[in-house]
Amino acid sequence: MKKLLFFLLVLTFYAPLLFSQTIYVNHAATGSNDGSSWQNAYQNLTTALTAAHANTAITQIWVAKGTYYPSNTNNRDHFFNIRRNNLQVYGGFAGAETDLTQRNAVVHPTILSGNIGSTASNSDNSYHIMVIELNPSNPQPIDNSLVIDGFTFSEGNANAGSVFNSLYPRYTGSSIFISCNFNSINITPLIRNCIFADNRAFSSGALTYYGISAGSNALSIEQCTFQNNYAGYSGAAIDIMQLDAAGYGIPGVFSVTVEKCSFLGNSVDNYSQGGANGGVGAGINTFGQGTLRVNNTTFINNTIGPSTSFAGTYKGTAVSVRNGGNTTIVNSLAYANNNYIPFYNIQSTLTFVNATVYNPGSNALDLNNPVANNIYNSILWTDNSTANIIAVSNGSPTINIENSILNATRQGTITGSNIITTNPAFTNPASGDFSLQPGSPAINSGNGTFYNNSIYGNGDLEGNHRIAQTSIDIGAYESNSTALPVVFGAISAAIRNGQLLVNWSTESEINNDHFDIEISADGKQFTNIATVASKATEGSSNTALTYQYSTGISQLMSVLGAAAFAFLFLCPIGWQRHKTGPAFVLLIAGVIFWSCSKQDQLSGNSNNLFLRIVQVDKDGKKAHSKMLRVSEQ
Repeated sequence: MKKLLFFLLVLTFYAPLLFSQTIYVNHAATGSNDGSSWQNAYQNLTTALTAAHANTAITQIWVAKGTYYPSNTNNRDHFFNIRRNNLQVYGGFAGAETDLTQRNAVVHPTILSGNIGSTASNSDNSYHIMVIELNPSNPQPIDNSLVIDGFTFSEGNANAGSVFNSLYPRYTGSSIFISCNFNSINITPLIRNCIFADNRAFSSGALTYYGISAGSNALSIEQCTFQNNYAGYSGAAIDIMQLDAAGYGIPGVFSVTVEKCSFLGNSVDNYSQGGANGGVGAGINTFGQGTLRVNNTTFINNTIGPSTSFAGTYKGTAVSVRNGGNTTIVNSLAYANNNYIPFYNIQSTLTFVNATVYNPGSNALDLNNPVANNIYNSILWTDNSTANIIAVSNGSPTINIENSILNATRQGTITGSNIITTNPAFTNPASGDFSLQPGSPAINSGNGTFYNNSIYGNGDLEGNHRIAQTSIDIGAYESNSTALPVVFGAISAAIRNGQLLVNWSTESEINNDHFDIEISADGKQFTNIATVASKATEGSSNTALTYQYSTGISQLMSVLGAAAFAFLFLCPIGWQRHKTGPAFVLLIAGVIFWSCSKQDQLSGNSNNLFLRIVQVDKDGKKAHSKMLRVSEQ
C-alpha cells in the first residue's frame, strides 16, 4: 500500500516528467517539419527552441550536422534563445541515430554560425549566436540540467558599443551570452564538448557570463576548445563578471569551473579603451567576487596585441583575475612563443597547484595589489635570466611558495619552503613538450597535502597517475607514471520518466574490471547502487567507449530503503518546485509517514543528489570520477 501511495504521489506531482520528449532538428529534412523524428525534423533550431519553451515536457533536442544561423533575415540582434531548465541540446548527429551514444560530433560537426550577412565580411554578423538567460518576465533558476553539448560556435561579432532592448549588450558574448538579467537568481548551465572559433567582440568574451551562482551550483565548461577569438578589452575566450562589482547593484557571486579545455591563439588588445587601459586575459578574465577553478587545461600561444596598433604592455595572455576573485589553476599548462605575461592578479587571490607556466623571455606572473598568491607544487620558468619570473606592478605583496620551481629572480616578499631554482629540465619546450626529463629536480619533490584528489581528480594533464613513485611531482606532468586505468570523458546523470539515468564515456581503459555507481545526499558519504562491467576487451581499450545505466524508482527503493529514497527524491524536489513547499512536504509526510522522518546517511540537508562513478581495476585498485549533481528532467 505504501508503494502504491508513493507512486500516486509521483504521478500527481511529476506527471510532466512521465511524458518527456526528444525533438529533432535537421536543416536537410524533407518531412512534415514538426520535430517528431529525424524524417520530420524541424529545419531550424530556433523553431525547436520555441517548441521547447512552450512545452516543458520536451527535455532533449537533437541537432543534425550542418550549419544553422540565428537569423533568416540578416537581423544582427536575433539569437538562439534559451530561458529554461531541464533541457539538453545536443549537436553532432548524422541524422539517423536512435541513441545518444551513437552520435559523433567530430565526424558530424554541427555549426552555429553568426555569419548571417555577406560571407566576405564579418561587419554584419550576429552580435550573439546564443543567449542563455533567465526569463525576463518570470525568472526561474537554471542549473547544470541545462546542457549545451557538441556544437561549434563561429563568427559571432559583438562589435558595437550599444545595448539592445536594455538587456543584450552588443559588445560582449559574441558566441554565448549568459545573463541573469539583473536578478539575484542562479543561472549555471553546463557547456560541454563545444568549439568556439573565430569570434570577435568590441569589449569581451566569445563566451560571456553575467550570472549569479547560488549555493553549490557552478557554471561548468568542460572539454571545450577556444581558438582564434578576439576581444578589444578582456577575456577574448571567456569573460566572467560579477554584476555587483561592475556597479549594477545586483548582489551575488559567480562560481565557474573550466575543465579539460584548450585555449589556442586567442588575443586581446586595448582597442576599445583607446589605448590607455585594458588588454587583459586573452584566455579567461574574471572581474569581481567569485570563484574560478581551471583544471587539466592548456593555454597555448594566446597573445596581447597585435590586432590593432595598441599592443603589448598589458597582462594575462592566459588568465587575468581582477577586483576580488579567487582563482585556482591546477594540472594546467600555459606557454607561448611571445613574451607577454601569462597570468595577472589585480586585487584578487590566485593559486597554482601542480601547474606549469613558461614564458621564454619575460615574466610568468604579474601582481598588482593582490589579495593573496599561492604557488604549490608548480613550475614558473623563463629563459631570460634577467627577467623577474614574478613581477610586481603595484603594492608590496607576499607570495606563499611551497615545493615549487621558480627562477631565482623574482619580486615581492616570499614565504614558504622548498623553493627550487634549478632548471626543471623540460623534455622539449621548443616543441611544446613540458613533461619532465629523467633526473629533473621536479620529480618526487612535491607535497601531496596541497593536492586534493577528490576535487582535482587522480590524473595529471596527460591522464597519468598523479603520484607515480614516492611523492607527487612538481608541475602539470607526473614523470615515470603510467596512464590512469580509465580516463573518463563526459558523465551525466538525471532523473527522468521515473528513472535514474546515468551516461558516461571513457577515452581509454587499462586493466579495468568494472564500474561502481555511487550516490550521496551530501557529497561526502556515498552508497553503491550498481555495478557495470567494462566493455573493453580484457579490460583494455584505446578507443572511446560509452556506457549507460538506468534503474527505476522501485529498484532504488529496494537498494536504499524507501524512507531514504523518499526523502531524497520527494522532499528536496518538492520544496524547490512548489511555492507551497512546507505544505507539500507535510502532505507527503501524512500520506507516507516515513518519507521525511528518517535521518540516515542519505538524508542530509542538501537539496541535491550527488553521483560519482568508481572504476575498479582487475587487481582491486580503485579510482573515481569527479562528483556531479543529478539533474531533474
